[in-house]
Amino acid sequence: MTYFVDHAEQRVHLSLCAGDRCGFNSTPAHAREFTNSEQYVTSLIQQGFLRCEQCESMNIMQK
Repeated sequence: MTYFVDHAEQRVHLSLCAGDRCGFNSTPAHAREFTNSEQYVTSLIQQGFLRCEQCESMNIMQK
């Protein structure tokens, strides 16, 4: 799975589900990152990053 990491807002988005409703439009490009690493995402969550609720709810609906 590919993740979109918003370092400015400290949120982890699911790349396939991320959109305008997530509120990352004002995040500068240098504060955005894409990753496929579950381990990296887990470490970010442990550091205080939050999973995007919008992306998570869209992911559940797609299953």
